Amino acid sequence: MYYLTDAASAFATGALADLWMRHGGTTTQVRKTAMGIGFALAAASLGCLSFATPATYLFYLLLAGVGCGMTSATLFAFGQTLAGASGVGRWIGLQNGFANFAGVIGPALTGFLVDRTGHFAAALVISAGLCVAGGFAWGWSSVRVEPIRWRSSASLADVSEAV
Repeated sequence: MYYLTDAASAFATGALADLWMRHGGTTTQVRKTAMGIGFALAAASLGCLSFATPATYLFYLLLAGVGCGMTSATLFAFGQTLAGASGVGRWIGLQNGFANFAGVIGPALTGFLVDRTGHFAAALVISAGLCVAGGFAWGWSSVRVEPIRWRSSASLADVSEAV
């Protein structure tokens, strides 16, 4: 149910973003709003999950799915827009590469915390904190969501080779 909720939220967010842009919303306004609301919803839901009861956990879990779906619909659009046509492959490749560290660190840290405390509350609170940090990073790190003016395609090749 979580993954269906996440996917439906991503689809709905993308459709609403397109509609808003067709009716005058700027790329910056639309993308930052979706990321801000999505991360805030995910953070609040994960925080609530840390003390949820059997009667409330499913509600908070699905609410987290809505928030995470909103961010996933916007995450790649942000990078693609900022990178522009000449750098999108490199940018999204690096973005995905660094994001995969969460798949390594998250389970190990969660296992350690659950072993130490006997419950998932600390791991959920840390995840909520990361969502808050993500919302701030995406919401306030770039002034405008528009393609970066790269010096030249040769400089992009140099950066790619250095990485």
